[in-house]
Formats: sequence, structure tokens, C-alpha cells
Amino acid sequence: MQRDRDKQEKAREKQERRAARAAERSEGGEDEQEESAVDEASIIDQLASLQEAYDDGKVELEEFMSRREELQQQLM
Repeated sequence: MQRDRDKQEKAREKQERRAARAAERSEGGEDEQEESAVDEASIIDQLASLQEAYDDGKVELEEFMSRREELQQQLM
């Protein structure tokens, strides 16, 4: 269980780093549309990782549903 939590935390940290890089690029004059595409890709990657963890039995249903809903809200 701790290993799974560590993996999830690492994935969240990775997503935060990606978001920070995207924000830096946008401040540098990048188009908002590109930032949105980067964020979308990151969220989709996280959804895929979450689904894989659930399929492998590493994430409980309740946590899976909660995290999936959070990610889907970010896409809207």
C-alpha cells in the first residue's frame, strides 16, 4: 500500500512540475491555446495512470472515483 501511495504522490508531483513549466512558458509569451493543450495532455496522462493503477488493484475504488472526478473536472 505504501508503495502505491508513493507512486501516486510521484505522479502528482510530476503533474505539478508539468503545470509549472506550462505556466512559465505562458508567461514567456506562449499562446494560451498551447498551454491548454499541454495541461490537457497532462491530465489525460494522469487519467491513464490512474486507470492503470486501478486495473492493477493498486488503488481502491473510492479513491479511484474521487481522483478521476477531480481530473475530469479539470478538463472542463
